Amino acid sequence: MAINEGNYHTRILLLQYLNISMVMDQARANPALLAKLIAQLESRGEDNLTPQEKDLLHWGRSTEHIQGKE
Repeated sequence: MAINEGNYHTRILLLQYLNISMVMDQARANPALLAKLIAQLESRGEDNLTPQEKDLLHWGRSTEHIQGKE
C-alpha cells in the first residue's frame, strides 16, 4: 500500500502530537470535525486502512449516528 505525501504528513502529525483519545474527544465535541474525519477515512477505502483506522472509522460512524438521533 502506498501512502501519498498528504496522508503521510497527516499520519506523522497525528502520531507526534495527538493520541486517539484526543482525536475522539475533539470529534465528539465538534460534529464538523467528526464528519471530516469520517470522510477522510472513507475516501481511502476500508481495504487501505490500518486496523486502528478501521476501528476509528466504525466508531466515527456510530458516534455520528447517535448524535443525529439526539
